[in-house]
Amino acid sequence: MAEYALVRGGRVVNVIVADAAFAASIGAEFDGVVRVDVLPVRPGPGWGYDGAAFAPPAAPAPVADRLAAARAKWAAAPALVKNEAMQALAIALGLQDQ
Repeated sequence: MAEYALVRGGRVVNVIVADAAFAASIGAEFDGVVRVDVLPVRPGPGWGYDGAAFAPPAAPAPVADRLAAARAKWAAAPALVKNEAMQALAIALGLQDQ
């Protein structure tokens, strides 16, 4: 048994524990099925893969940046989705002032 990264579109979508025969049998369903338990740092879902090396995902944006982006999206949302319940949720999440 070994660990294999399942790759689609240059990203690891899952890591499984399987024998070599099973890993080979599902190879056509993915862009890559790569053995990773032999690597010094094991990739996980979300990691990039360029066909030769794995790279960790980028760090998320700081909370302030994400909140500003969410507020801008909420401000641009059509009035139709801004019913009373949605406005209460937006206030609770800090997307809208009371």
